[in-house]
Amino acid sequence: RDSVASRGLGDVYKRQGEMGLVKTPGIDISDTIEASEAHVSGKQSVEEVLMYFAGLCPGPNYHSLRSSSQESIRQNPISSMFGSTSMSSDGRVVAKTPPMNLNAGEDDQHNEAVLNRQIQKQFAIETQLVVKGQILPALRQILMEHRVKRELLQALCHHSPIVPEDRAYLLGHAFWLGFEHDFGSSIHLLCPQIEHIARMKLKEAGAHTSKIDRDGIEHENGLSTLMELPQAAQIFGEDLCFELKSTFTDSLGSNLRNEVAHGLLNDNSSSSISTVYAWWMVLRIVVHSLVEGLSLIHI
Repeated sequence: RDSVASRGLGDVYKRQGEMGLVKTPGIDISDTIEASEAHVSGKQSVEEVLMYFAGLCPGPNYHSLRSSSQESIRQNPISSMFGSTSMSSDGRVVAKTPPMNLNAGEDDQHNEAVLNRQIQKQFAIETQLVVKGQILPALRQILMEHRVKRELLQALCHHSPIVPEDRAYLLGHAFWLGFEHDFGSSIHLLCPQIEHIARMKLKEAGAHTSKIDRDGIEHENGLSTLMELPQAAQIFGEDLCFELKSTFTDSLGSNLRNEVAHGLLNDNSSSSISTVYAWWMVLRIVVHSLVEGLSLIHI
């Protein structure tokens, strides 16, 4: 059994005044690991095991995350009464959250920002549990029993109703890289391709995905802008819309689209919990589009 299972999901440390460090126990995920391995074990074909792999978990439930975050703020309001600053690994300020406005309701702009910060914290914990307890153990089990070929993954993308015909090779190759544990190379292919898929689905729904500057030159909007369009939640559904934003564009989340676009991921950070989750999430979306014969809507 790997070290994660034996130690639990990390050890959390908190500084308490001048009293030194207080260690809180980790979460034992050994049962989750065993269940994930069993979930994909003993399948007759790679095609079958991919369906089970994509069904490890359904993804986040935004309503549940929002409700639990609201309850967390109500029970521990002090931390929300102060603004916060989020820093990147190289010391840059990437986001600021204002203090809670105690004289306003939950729909206040400042209070929504405070709530989003808490939601992103909880989703980050959930993501870590999913990757360490389900995705990576299941992936190891699959690779012990099957050889996942690049040609199969490209064929999967070719037949998917959400993958454009001229993107099957690139996206299939990105999926194959993940099965080779090269998540760093995979994420650099996945980010622009999931942005293109989102753009195409929005265009099909009649959304304006570009802007024209004063010189009459048309520029395509990036994923961050695309996901803020009013049609996004209608097309992708509340849960998937949140998942895409948190993983790829939210500065309080993983923000992978912008990290990749600006060359900010290095050899280590490009193979993180977030990049593994992003790889599996996009694979899940594509597999579901094939299995269920659905478009990207409400997968």
